[in-house]
Amino acid sequence: MICLLKVLGILLLIAAGTIAGYVQSHRLSQRVQQLEEMLRFLNAAQTEIRYSAASVAEIVQRHGRSLAFLQECAAHCEEGGGFPHSLEERGAGWFERDGPHRSGTGSF
Repeated sequence: MICLLKVLGILLLIAAGTIAGYVQSHRLSQRVQQLEEMLRFLNAAQTEIRYSAASVAEIVQRHGRSLAFLQECAAHCEEGGGFPHSLEERGAGWFERDGPHRSGTGSF
């Protein structure tokens, strides 16, 4: 009986470790996708700044809809705030390694 409990405990421990690994790998793959989106945005923004001399607020409003913190910055820019102030107000928590520091929003 004790041997059966030990085996069951070992199996539960292995299952818990496996599930935790899958969850963490999913979070990391989402992070990679978000960073790739950010790189695409930065490349588009660099090109647009270089060739059209558009303001950063215009570029964020035009191209930043795919990134969550840029959506919030774009909304703040539309309300009349400048981009640097918008980034400080809306986007500061999104640059943390573990995601935003807000309750109930999930991880970045």
